[in-house]
Amino acid sequence: MEPIIDVKDVSVRFRMQRDRVASLKEYLVQAVTRKLQYEEFWALKNVSFSVEKGEVMGIIGHNGAGKSTLLKIISGILQPASGTVNSKGNIVPMLELGSGFDYELTGRENIFLNGAILGYSEAFLTEKYEEILEFSELGKFIHQPIRNYSSGMLMRLAFSVATVVNPEILIVDEILAVGDADFQKKSRNRMMELMAGGTTVLFVSHTMSQIREMCNRVVWIEHGELVDLGPAREICNRYEGREPDDDGENAVGADLKTMDRGSVYPDNWCGEKAEFRIHTGGSGLVRLKLYCPFALTGSEHVMAWADDRPPVKMAVQEHMDLVLPAAANALVSVRIEANFSHRMPPDIRDVSVLLDGAKGE
Repeated sequence: MEPIIDVKDVSVRFRMQRDRVASLKEYLVQAVTRKLQYEEFWALKNVSFSVEKGEVMGIIGHNGAGKSTLLKIISGILQPASGTVNSKGNIVPMLELGSGFDYELTGRENIFLNGAILGYSEAFLTEKYEEILEFSELGKFIHQPIRNYSSGMLMRLAFSVATVVNPEILIVDEILAVGDADFQKKSRNRMMELMAGGTTVLFVSHTMSQIREMCNRVVWIEHGELVDLGPAREICNRYEGREPDDDGENAVGADLKTMDRGSVYPDNWCGEKAEFRIHTGGSGLVRLKLYCPFALTGSEHVMAWADDRPPVKMAVQEHMDLVLPAAANALVSVRIEANFSHRMPPDIRDVSVLLDGAKGE
């Protein structure tokens, strides 16, 4: 069967200016004198894969790995520096909340504006208006300018418009992670309906449970390059440091009851306590990058251990960087504890592990 999406050797290059230019005049002077210096950044490097009709393909990787850039290439928003993308069928991209919306217009007016951008006729949108309104649960707020909307309200409107019909290809970038629990469940059910109806889906999410449940196969991208491609469970397990055929019950760290999430990548989070295991590299160093999202009183602290080594203790700041010594080339246990018991909920975000001095984000 011929694939509905075929990505072949796609590379994307951005030019980043090295020197900071404070004004248009300074920019023009440097441009005329040829003093502007640029650094090339390759967001994608020779990425290739194909998607069959009706398949649900997950795309995973760290923040900044190139996932959203890849989706924009497939959607036709960006053009690759090299390589080709061939797709068959109408594409509905849901990449950024509010894209295609006018913030001075009401929710009702934006239904017709955004719907027109997606290729829906005015007559069709008029017919489907009540259905869109009911699904979005915006009620009387539909007549308010969307500049007054919360991000959750905006997401509900965008999702309701985009999925009012069954598109042939649906591209979703983290949109199911926004909004309250009820609407997330409602969105998931709508996605399942679309998949059952034969819609081909490209789905980016940092929530591995969603990827495992909804996707047939997974593309794993890091630093713009294809790391792996295969069955969802196998690739997600590798991403989380598990054995490829691990069913979750015997996963590394599954017996550690304080672990909130299995992944140790920077897009996940842990609570007041977290514990996981990680394979170290030749240096035997484990680096933890932590982010604290709320205001601090000055009394908060974090303690971290690698195996039975002495704990490292530090006062909590907005951004923290801990380096723990551990055995080289070994599977070590890492434990984190924070005294956030007075907060509801306790929260430390962005726990990542860097080995052997690998460059972080």
